[in-house]
Amino acid sequence: MNNRVAGLINEWEGVAPEDLIEAINERDQAMEDLTQINAKIASDRDQLKRELEWFEDRCLELMREKCKREIREGTA
Repeated sequence: MNNRVAGLINEWEGVAPEDLIEAINERDQAMEDLTQINAKIASDRDQLKRELEWFEDRCLELMREKCKREIREGTA
């Protein structure tokens, strides 16, 4: 057994089982909260990526329209 595991065992020695269960439940809740936060971040990132792609496409479209207009008007 490595020193880290031995240290954890010594740290929890004599602790009531209810306290251990509570600590595990708190850890599980924290992990669930982090999972939800990560999912929200991923969702926001994907939405922003879609918006960026739309804006890039729109900008290219407007630039093409401007170039065509300038060519038609002879101002290019």
